[in-house]
Amino acid sequence: AGRIMYATRGDTHWDLEQVADSSGTTATSIALDRSRVPAISYGDGSHFGTLYYAKRTGTGWNITTVDKGSAGDAGEYSSLAYDKNGVPHIAYNDGHTFATLMYATRNTSTGSWDHVAIDKGGEVGDTGYASSLVFDATGHPHIAYTAGKHFADLMYAFEDGASWVIMRVDDGGGKTKSTGLNPSLALDSHGFPHISYYSDSDTDVRYASWNGTAWVKETIDSDNDVGKYSALVIDNQDRPYIGYYDATFKELRYASRDSVAVPWKNHIVDNAGDAGYYVKAALDPVTNHPGFAYYDKENRTLKYAEWVG
Repeated sequence: AGRIMYATRGDTHWDLEQVADSSGTTATSIALDRSRVPAISYGDGSHFGTLYYAKRTGTGWNITTVDKGSAGDAGEYSSLAYDKNGVPHIAYNDGHTFATLMYATRNTSTGSWDHVAIDKGGEVGDTGYASSLVFDATGHPHIAYTAGKHFADLMYAFEDGASWVIMRVDDGGGKTKSTGLNPSLALDSHGFPHISYYSDSDTDVRYASWNGTAWVKETIDSDNDVGKYSALVIDNQDRPYIGYYDATFKELRYASRDSVAVPWKNHIVDNAGDAGYYVKAALDPVTNHPGFAYYDKENRTLKYAEWVG
């Protein structure tokens, strides 16, 4: 019906409410402020769209315009997060053709949004897709994103207090390779970044982690066409959990391991229908168990799965 929706889980059911109308949003991002009030970033239209920010109030949702883009083309991809002071920030893509990784911060004095171009993608501008934004304990932002629509690379940017530092994490092994699609970023207890992502050239799900001096890259699963969509979370013991889509068997899977010294374990979460599109992950703050929200394409259903063992 062309709507942005919000669901809250009760004791026995889910409560649903409409946030806003949208003519063609392909991605949303949700975060909670320090008072546990939800907010959502979304784009209105996959081409020539506008990036919006919606925050829940006592009577509904307050919606503000974040950016219309340099050519009226922003918001197809966005990632929302709050810093330690409770200020919202959004990493997003400006432009479908001449694309730039952008960063918006809510101005607490005026209520407007301040914008910074982090990575313009060189002269042609083809970067900033599918960004994933998180903050470390010191309040510095970190972003994983994809550069290039055709021969894509995995990119990583962080703000060190003075400027943005940009790294090319994985080029897939050459200029004609394509990797780094739909990255998901999480930080461990040391503040080191970890990223799950899809290698289109090899059709496998990969994992890149920073060990303090260099990036360590691993293949998590390569048996089928796996990982086009993935979502990473890391618990308080630095154990990673990755939910990912298996396109060959049309199922949601997840991978986990207890430490870097042991192999990854892969499990099936849902093999009913065509499950695992657009998977997102979160940890239960009480049990530390992972939960996954995802789309079942065959049944046209939004699903949620959580570990209860």
